Amino acid sequence: MRLAILLLLLPVPIFAGSTPSSVTLTSSKNPSTFGNTVTLTAKVRPAAATGTVTFYSGTTVLETEPVSDGKATLNTILLPFGTQPLKAYYGGDGTYGASSSEVSTQTVNTVPGGSFQSVETYQTATGPFSIAVGDFNGDGSADMAIGTGVGVDVLLGNGDGTFQKAVRYLAPETSSAGVVAVGDFNSDGRPDLFFSIPDVGSANIFLGNGDGTFQAPLSFANGGGSSSVGVADFNGDGIADLVVTNSATTITVLLGVGDGTFLAPTSLNVGAEPVAMALGDFNGDGKTDLAIACVGDGGMITVLLGNGDGTFQTQVDYVAGSAPNIVVTADFNGDGKADLAFANGAGISVLLGNGDGTFQPPIGSPGSGGVPSAAVGDFNGDGIADLAVYEGETTLLLGNGDGTFRESGSYAGAFPGSIVIADFNGDGRADLASENESAKGAVGILLGLPAGETSTALEPNPNPTTYGQIVTLTATISPLAATGTVSFYSSTAALGKIGLNSGIAKLSISTLPGGLDPLIAVYSGDGTYPKSTSPTVTQTVNRASTFTGLTSSPNPSNFGQTVTFAATVSSTTATGTVTFYHGSTALGTSPVTGGTGALPISTLPVGAHSITATYSGDGNYEGSTSPPWLQTVKAATTTTLVSSPNPSNLNQKVTLSATVSPATATGAVTFYHGTTSMGTGTLSNGVATLAVSTLSAGQHSLTASYGGDANDAPSTSPAIIQTVD
Repeated sequence: MRLAILLLLLPVPIFAGSTPSSVTLTSSKNPSTFGNTVTLTAKVRPAAATGTVTFYSGTTVLETEPVSDGKATLNTILLPFGTQPLKAYYGGDGTYGASSSEVSTQTVNTVPGGSFQSVETYQTATGPFSIAVGDFNGDGSADMAIGTGVGVDVLLGNGDGTFQKAVRYLAPETSSAGVVAVGDFNSDGRPDLFFSIPDVGSANIFLGNGDGTFQAPLSFANGGGSSSVGVADFNGDGIADLVVTNSATTITVLLGVGDGTFLAPTSLNVGAEPVAMALGDFNGDGKTDLAIACVGDGGMITVLLGNGDGTFQTQVDYVAGSAPNIVVTADFNGDGKADLAFANGAGISVLLGNGDGTFQPPIGSPGSGGVPSAAVGDFNGDGIADLAVYEGETTLLLGNGDGTFRESGSYAGAFPGSIVIADFNGDGRADLASENESAKGAVGILLGLPAGETSTALEPNPNPTTYGQIVTLTATISPLAATGTVSFYSSTAALGKIGLNSGIAKLSISTLPGGLDPLIAVYSGDGTYPKSTSPTVTQTVNRASTFTGLTSSPNPSNFGQTVTFAATVSSTTATGTVTFYHGSTALGTSPVTGGTGALPISTLPVGAHSITATYSGDGNYEGSTSPPWLQTVKAATTTTLVSSPNPSNLNQKVTLSATVSPATATGAVTFYHGTTSMGTGTLSNGVATLAVSTLSAGQHSLTASYGGDANDAPSTSPAIIQTVD
């Protein structure tokens, strides 16, 4: 590991007349794995000593723990990678004086990673601006606090890389973007939260209860708002202090009292519009120093060396170029001295430290400029500091060990105001969290993958859909450099195979069956990257609505005659059954084939009948009922014809009489000579007559045709022969 070992020499206040004390610090695991729990034990002598011990990693205050039976213990998952100088500070009590342990060197190794899984997002309040990581409920898993436009959203980690739903803590004064930080501000061993808004003149402390919940905010003046914040012990009293950037020219130092409140703020005029900061020990004296990114005056990195009493030496400015809006510190060239990396309009630059608080001229590295955030980690497990930056998407810059970097993959889905690095799933690899502004109120999580492995994420859109509606299945492979194909499946049924384009494959399909469809995407792998399968994603496909129509043939029909009812469903692919009803009485059921079903029936009584057809529906289609269909069934009739006289003489009047049975039939009868109508007669008591005298001499075939009425069917008589002499 090649991060700087920063010797921590805390000033030790000695109470007049008090008995001297001593502190020794040990670690349960050394070396340890990034993100795993390390138990730090501070043994205080004499064993009768009471009070508290503050644990430090470099210049960072970890927590303050009570002394019991001569020792204080801290379990932490928050040690950064590399070689960390640990220190324990005993604050003394009424009998025993304060003392500090010797520096204990802790080595934290990162498990090698190769890339990241696809981004998973969690909803937050609008205006997410900053992220801080801590273990808020003491379960050994990393949790997140998100500074938003209304306060702080807390997302408790489940330890597997997933998070619980955000719990919102509102601040009394809010605007559009808030900065958040974690620290033990009341020295009770429980992480607390600092929150402030850049254009609001007060800040807030949410004291932690230790179970993942926080108390109502304590508000205090912070010198005019804050766009960035740092937590450290600036005066060596074992109590966490704050420094914030808060105006166009100043930063403010707030020294902690130890009960969650702070002394009156002290402002330092640094000029040049301070916007971001990094805290470290740049000259190796164990006192917290500051590096401020200032966007004014052409761009400066301003360094203030700490005096250890809450004050700072005269600032030294380093020209940084156009708008340096971030600055971070680590040992980027492996010489054991703290360096600074910053972003300006030209990309990432590094100021290599000389170890005495001064820095060499900047050297450039990859980057397109305009980087709004960066974080230091070790992504490939080589012990060299790397960077995660935002350049249109999250980009990894792997350290070369000489202060320069090389690009190693970009990951879509995040547009961060800040990036943080932690181990969210306990595998020892560096994971990333960042605000996701494109999701308008969300934080994006990128979990690290083992070197050489891939992950496949599947997202259907829209979801849910209606049967027959097009849904687009998008598979994203991490790393995005992967090539090859993706096969899409619904359960075990193959849907299609699509080639990758920049790590993404899309399949649009409209034939997913109705119901809850389990979808997966299987990446084929290529010569470099192995295959992987996405988690199952459930696509909800709602049944499509239908319309059922009904017809019959013949209509009207005669009593006893077979009538065929035909139901037609609006989709030809519909299956299931259709049931035909006479009013509420079911007449029969027919299977639906090709969208149709039919029922022949001959038992309908005489009269007008309201018939409906009800389609049952199937897995893809909803059921439906036809509008009522009126079927008329008429009584059968017989018509007979007689003539008088027969035979008749030429020009003699002949009376034709048609008798229709039943005699209740009404309507008219038409009399025919062959196919020629001779006239009509109206039925009376079942008889209609017509007198004719125009028949020529000879034999004539005559018939009578009854036209029917509302209840009676038409009928035609047998032909009779009328002889005219």
